[in-house]
Amino acid sequence: FLRKIGGSFSFRSLFGLLSFTCGTYAFQHMPVGEATVLISVAPVFVAILSICFLRETITWVKVVAIMLSLTGVVLTVDLPKCLSRNRKELRNLSLALAVVAALGQALSKASAYIVIRRSNNRVYFLTMVFWYAMFAFSAAALYILIGFFSFWATGRDTSRFIKAILPKEYLYLIAISVLASSPR
Repeated sequence: FLRKIGGSFSFRSLFGLLSFTCGTYAFQHMPVGEATVLISVAPVFVAILSICFLRETITWVKVVAIMLSLTGVVLTVDLPKCLSRNRKELRNLSLALAVVAALGQALSKASAYIVIRRSNNRVYFLTMVFWYAMFAFSAAALYILIGFFSFWATGRDTSRFIKAILPKEYLYLIAISVLASSPR
């Protein structure tokens, strides 16, 4: 039982972190309106994944809703401009990666929802919030260590790197995580 629950924490945390990372990249490298539209495809992915992993039935109403949603995305987002084959411009490549990142966030978000649903209320929701925060904190700490050692190894000034990382925010993150995981 605990191994199964721990696995759901790990997957939920991984999908949440991947969703946040992809969304951040998408918002930084493409117009916010188009990124928002692409990210809002998450319910379509939830419907498809719920059929595959939760064994929910699909009705013709769901199929029509999925098709209308996808049609709206295609009409709203200028995909030909984003996926242009003109590789001379780095902007087009960056935009294409941002499209993939936005869709990656939608898929990651949908996957996290499916993992939460599969937990069948066996876990207090704030405990899941705690483990997500701990996973994100650990991943951020690893990223910071890699960044610090890359600065150090190349002989750059590490004091600038340390000043850019605000330890106070990490302490806040730990405090919020601990408070969120307190028993009912």
